Parts: sequence; structure tokens; C-alpha cells
Amino acid sequence: MSHLSDKVVYVPGQSHLVTFLLSSGICSVSGKTVEEMLAEYPGAVVMSYNEAEALINAAIAAKYLTGPKEITVARFLDMLNVLPPRIWVTHCNTETFLLSELVIKNIGTFFARIGDRYFEINAPTRTLHQEIIALILEAFAPATRNIEEVWNESVHYDGQ
Repeated sequence: MSHLSDKVVYVPGQSHLVTFLLSSGICSVSGKTVEEMLAEYPGAVVMSYNEAEALINAAIAAKYLTGPKEITVARFLDMLNVLPPRIWVTHCNTETFLLSELVIKNIGTFFARIGDRYFEINAPTRTLHQEIIALILEAFAPATRNIEEVWNESVHYDGQ
């Protein structure tokens, strides 16, 4: 009897494996040989599961992580009301929430408010409120502005 090995067939750049291999070198699902799998999937290589997982994570990040973009208040409110937020934080004149439905794996869409401006960004689900705000400020605010100023001010951010 053949057992599952730590070897997989993977096409670099993809966000998924082609197949796991049994210790006998046979595909765990189709029963095809390694040679047949490599011929069927051009560019595929045999590697350890850990190596493939690291490459998959990098491919997912490259494809799905986005920088912040400014959105309308209507989009912000639509997304807030479409599903209950997974995470919702309000601090001083800022607010962020993570949409319940994830983009893929551990990447989700965060929506943010700084004063009366609204933003959207795809980021790892473990990204903290202050990190989301910092990413937005880095992309949209003047170079002299920092997160401490946003936390400490009592007026809305007006982009100046």
C-alpha cells in the first residue's frame, strides 16, 4: 500500500496545486504517473509541499493584495450592510471593517473611513486597524502627516 508523500506537482505562479503524490510516485487522485502529470501540465515541477505552499502564498499575494483606493460613501455603506463585518473598529476619527466574505485564503477586503473620506484595500485578515489607516495615509495624505496626528486630532481629515 502506498502512502501520501510530502511531494506535490505544482505549476509555478499558480494559486493551487496540481496534485499530491503517493510515496510510489503516483498521483493521489488520478493514479497517473509523475511523468504523465508533468506532460499534462506544461511547466509543472515536483517539489515538497512546503516549497509549493510558499510559492502559492507568494502568487496569491501578488495577485490579490492591493493598495488602498478611494471610494464613495455609498460603496462604504453598501459593503457595511451587505454582510455583518468580520472585524469593525472605530477610533477617534477613523473606522475600519473587514468584509465577512474573504477574497481568497487569508486575504480580505477592508473598508476604511478617515474623517469624511472612504477607502478600500485588500490585505491579510490579520492586518490591524492602525496598520490599515497607516497604509492609507501613506498613499493619500501629505508626507508630513502621520498616524499619531490622525489619532490625536478632533476635526475630520480634509486631505490638507
